[in-house]
Amino acid sequence: MKKSIFSLAILSLFSGVYATDNQELCSIGDAISCYVVAEQYHEGKGAKKDLNKALVLHRQNCDERKFLLSCISSKDIFKNKGDAAGEKKYEAKAKAMAKRQCEEGNEDSCEWENLFKTFWHE
Repeated sequence: MKKSIFSLAILSLFSGVYATDNQELCSIGDAISCYVVAEQYHEGKGAKKDLNKALVLHRQNCDERKFLLSCISSKDIFKNKGDAAGEKKYEAKAKAMAKRQCEEGNEDSCEWENLFKTFWHE
């Protein structure tokens, strides 16, 4: 059975792997590892909590690797920081990416697109 990207990211996040163990993979472009490292900085689990590092990694993962979960996390971090412009920018990126990936046949992205329509009102 094929696991979704979301499932793999969550599994990695809660498997006890620490940020330093994933940083090497992230540095060579592994999107799931970058997501995990960013979330560990965001949550302070496996790495010292650092929202600025989390945001840098999520933005890079969203912008360069087109990793949808990092676009969503970037939006959430901007929202928590009170940065409406950043929140709006990454919400738009997440919506557009989910739509495009859904059209390309990615079922996970179709599910995210439907969630956005339900919870992210324009």
